[in-house]
Amino acid sequence: MKKMINLFSFLMVLCAAFFGSTLVASEFALNSNYKVDTVWATTFQTTVTLKNPTNTPTSSWTATFSMPQGYVLSTHVSSGVFTVNGQNVTVNNLSGNGAIPAVGSTTFQMMINMPRGAPTIINNLQAVANGASQPPPPPPPPPPVGGSIEHSVWYIDWTSWFPGPTFVLPSGVNMINVFVGTMTTGMDGQPTLDGFGNLTPELSAFTAYCAAQNPPIAVKVSIGGSGGMYDRCWDFLTSDNIQSVAQGMVNFCHAHGLVGVDFDYEEYASTDQEHLVGLLIKAFKILDPNLQTSLCTNAGFGPNFPWQQVVQTILDAATVAPGHNAVDRMYIMSYYNPMSDEQNWILGWASWLEATYGFTPARVSVGIDDFDAHAYDPVAFAAWAASMGFSTAHWAFDPARP
Repeated sequence: MKKMINLFSFLMVLCAAFFGSTLVASEFALNSNYKVDTVWATTFQTTVTLKNPTNTPTSSWTATFSMPQGYVLSTHVSSGVFTVNGQNVTVNNLSGNGAIPAVGSTTFQMMINMPRGAPTIINNLQAVANGASQPPPPPPPPPPVGGSIEHSVWYIDWTSWFPGPTFVLPSGVNMINVFVGTMTTGMDGQPTLDGFGNLTPELSAFTAYCAAQNPPIAVKVSIGGSGGMYDRCWDFLTSDNIQSVAQGMVNFCHAHGLVGVDFDYEEYASTDQEHLVGLLIKAFKILDPNLQTSLCTNAGFGPNFPWQQVVQTILDAATVAPGHNAVDRMYIMSYYNPMSDEQNWILGWASWLEATYGFTPARVSVGIDDFDAHAYDPVAFAAWAASMGFSTAHWAFDPARP
């Protein structure tokens, strides 16, 4: 009996050794390196390459690295499951995609926010194949339909088609920006909004009509940014009238059932004027925190374009408290470049807004021109924006093509 037990034990050990060596892949180190693809003022995009130096395919892989203090991993990552613990980052392969061929390689990408002027580096990069790793965390639930994601349009040329009582509305939007208005002085001598031509008497009926839709559609007015008196309306601002202009805007919104104001600043007259615009947005928001604000910019992002510094001056002046900015949403207008260029710029904007001012992707709205520019497919551009969690803003709504 004793001999039989010993023989059985020996066979069990032999089987365990045999099946263990064939069913459980051994852990081994992978070669790893990274290269910086694109650099913006406070963000860089990098690609990490993992190479299998053996003649055996991997079944899984795990990479780790650390970021310097003050660096933050953005939400724009791909081709891996990213877990952040302080400054340390772990990246696991996506489910069912852990195989690296013998003497082959795989890559993953990410964007990292950094302090201005800091080096574009990551530290302590290393990777292993077939290592024990924690199961990836469950993905966050998608944002609710009609929640913080905004799908908006601008109305233009209202003089020819706007008057009700039956209004032409686009489908699939939850915000309409009526373009374009100006700051002015009313009959009572107090600052107000106007410049909407024969639209102004109809505005209250229009906002009520939109609010009665199922689901309801909110309406803002957009001021500035159309040349002539509209662009030059910012000259109306002085350091002494900020509060009264803000109050006039609030009163105009309340009188016409508007949910807020879109600030389209394109005059670029001076840093002092940009600062006044930011102070105006902050004063407007403080007077009625329930009113919504948005700011428009052109898409070009980085050191070769002036827009970032202009927007920074405005947003700095519109900061109510750390992490709390009076600008609710940034519209990034895209017109004439191929979609890959526009997307690259928008990602730069989004990462910078996230790192510097605490914006979420939903507060970044991709401006899409499906009216008079033809550098990209607007339907494909909108689908890309949705996949990134961004809002969308179409320039401009043509009632003949709803």
